[in-house]
Amino acid sequence: FEDKLFGRHYLVHMIANAMCRDGVPHGMMTSTEYGSAFLNRLAKPIYDSLKVFLLNTCRQRTFIETLVLKGWSELHLEANAVDFYFREEHNLEPSKTPAFVSNWVLSQTVFMMEYHLGLGIELFLLNGHHDLAIAYWYWDFLLSTQLNLTTAMRNAKKDLKTISEESEKGIEHKPRKDHQGKGKDQRARSDKKKKGKSGPKGAKKQSQNVENALLPQKSQRIISPEDMEDEIEYLLLTLRRQLCRGIFRFIIILYQARCLIQPKFEFTSHRIRFMKRFQSFAKINQPPPLTYDDFLKGSDFSALKRSELLLSATESFRFGKTIVDKISATVSSVSEEFSPIRKVELKGLLRTVVVNSLNLHKLSQIEDSSANLKVELDFSINSLFCTFNIS
Repeated sequence: FEDKLFGRHYLVHMIANAMCRDGVPHGMMTSTEYGSAFLNRLAKPIYDSLKVFLLNTCRQRTFIETLVLKGWSELHLEANAVDFYFREEHNLEPSKTPAFVSNWVLSQTVFMMEYHLGLGIELFLLNGHHDLAIAYWYWDFLLSTQLNLTTAMRNAKKDLKTISEESEKGIEHKPRKDHQGKGKDQRARSDKKKKGKSGPKGAKKQSQNVENALLPQKSQRIISPEDMEDEIEYLLLTLRRQLCRGIFRFIIILYQARCLIQPKFEFTSHRIRFMKRFQSFAKINQPPPLTYDDFLKGSDFSALKRSELLLSATESFRFGKTIVDKISATVSSVSEEFSPIRKVELKGLLRTVVVNSLNLHKLSQIEDSSANLKVELDFSINSLFCTFNIS
């Protein structure tokens, strides 16, 4: 046992530190009975989630369906209870207090759901353009949910950091209030201390904002590597969502141009295939599972003109190109061992965005003869996001 993960590392502390990095108050999980009990409860789902990435790709989907998603879905009610006890203990209003633990658990659940969906695309379990359209549409929903959760957790983390800094400022100011009669020596030491904190770079900012000069040294430091990694991960989420939206709209445009035709089945239907495809998500309450009726509603662009839909898809890929450029400028400042994405993968995403943009522009120039075009979906550049070859 001592050679195993549980024997060599105290997993509960590692989980608490990970949650704290995502905006959950550290004392909420380590200094309370309900928080400590929940941390022990988290150990098994976290262990199973880590184990997923040690399995062969073909086995990962089954493992996620049978163990991982079930384990995370069962934690939602317990996470809500931890947030409730925390609010009750500190007399906090629910409307003004973030759901720290609930958001974190939901974020982990959504991550495993989108990873499960991406595996289906990577392993070619989704056959044809119609199944891929549904997959990218559902993936867009999951990524949007993840972005909302990430934004909420980042805001909570900033608020906690601000409160911590203000409390530290209050502690520093107390001695000066209590011992104002100690004369010039104390004021000289205080002035010297302030000069040491601000430095030559901080002096320029003091004229612009007095509050920044009064903040502790931590707030004036350059952004930490961990914060840089989190920023890149956030940009990657946004990039994947733009790719999903662009590819989904591209397929709809090809349907409107009659370059692609939706398949028809004799012994089944699109509704039954949808239910079977996402039956592993149907048991999860949060986020709410989507239905085939939701897809029909979300894929109905009959109110939009072809030019408007082309513009929407073009903007998705154009915005994706901007995000890739921003990540490329940022990723070099992060250690390659801890970088959320490798440079080779980033180049592949850039090629995917550019190729789809060019083919979309090519399609926009063709009107009458578009029905005679041949369209192929290619995953040679990237295993998750296809490109369209039009000839």
